[in-house]
Amino acid sequence: ALIVTGIRDQSTTVLQETLTKAGHRVHVTEEPSADLNREKLAAYDVLVLKDISTGAGSVWTPENRQAVAAAVKEGTGLVVLHQASAGFNDDSTGNREYGRMIAGGRRGSAKTDGPRDLDVTIQKDHPVTRGIGSFRQPAEKLVRSPQITDGSQVLATVFDGREQDEPVVWVN
Repeated sequence: ALIVTGIRDQSTTVLQETLTKAGHRVHVTEEPSADLNREKLAAYDVLVLKDISTGAGSVWTPENRQAVAAAVKEGTGLVVLHQASAGFNDDSTGNREYGRMIAGGRRGSAKTDGPRDLDVTIQKDHPVTRGIGSFRQPAEKLVRSPQITDGSQVLATVFDGREQDEPVVWVN
């Protein structure tokens, strides 16, 4: 698995450790602009998009988007987490294609709750989550109300503490 992020933080480390303990071979890139090309992506069975950041080296070029789209179209698995579900969310053509590729995401305005510990419930009947148990994510913000495309399967949820379980990981 390749975790794609523009920033390494505590949640990236927790994700890498969790996937590794579950038996996955995991690498992390903090420089998507350098690493998201067809040659490098061919080495991975699944891409885990965690953040779409705007720091130096983390801005995706049109070529990066094309390489990821091609890899996914050719059978590379795609898991979208955290801020990556809100990436490229204006209404330009390339961004609409990204939204379809990630099976929805956080589009437009969404309610954000401040940082707090969140209990993450994992659906264990999917190859992506096999071997991963539910866990607590410390000091995380919850962005609610994703738009998920028809046919998607939710793999992880968090209880928002007040209203309902919120999808945080899904596949299509």
